Amino acid sequence: MHNQRIFRTSKQLAKKFQNHSIQLPSDKVEGLLYQLCVELGFCLSSKVNKRLAYSPPKNPQRFAEVVMKADGVSPWNSELYDKVFSRVYKVFLTELPDDC
Repeated sequence: MHNQRIFRTSKQLAKKFQNHSIQLPSDKVEGLLYQLCVELGFCLSSKVNKRLAYSPPKNPQRFAEVVMKADGVSPWNSELYDKVFSRVYKVFLTELPDDC
């Protein structure tokens, strides 16, 4: 039950980006990937890091899913997903236009 509630909360937060396609700058993506590695252990290969830095997913939900899948973890693990998503979401919020 707790895992379902966490996952639902992440999905509700992701709705804020539903109508927006955010292009994160490569330096923010690199910083986020470093944070996910150090804090959560999602340490991707340099090849994947470069690909994400130059062509990142355009919303936080998809970004979190891609990172988890690239590390061999199912995004349906809602407890881990929430930890990844919350960090990704905070970075995406910094790039959201003020009128949102």
